Amino acid sequence: WKRIYAYKDLLDYYKGLIKIRKSFGAFDSRDIEILDNISFIGTREKSVVAYEFKGNGDSMEPWEKLLIVYNASEKDIFLKPHKGEWKIVLDGEGAYPEGKIMAIKDKWIAESKSACIFALPNS
Repeated sequence: WKRIYAYKDLLDYYKGLIKIRKSFGAFDSRDIEILDNISFIGTREKSVVAYEFKGNGDSMEPWEKLLIVYNASEKDIFLKPHKGEWKIVLDGEGAYPEGKIMAIKDKWIAESKSACIFALPNS
């Protein structure tokens, strides 16, 4: 039990990841058609993978779509913002299942050696 207290930040991060997955039903879909909801986004960096994942249309879900970015490079990258009131649900500092308002809306940052998820709330 001592390890739980020593690694509380990591435990909270994992709990947040689980909440994010459970709140976005498309993650649990077993239908092959769900692949139609995923669009890869080209980046200039070879060490960066980015894709947009549309929800399954359930109005009860908090997010209409997610932009998921994995930055394996040694430097931060900047992304062109998408239209709408996007929020951050995952970054290098933590997981925010309810979404965190972005401080800088005109420049999205994916920190080096990290994953981040931007979310567009369901309207």
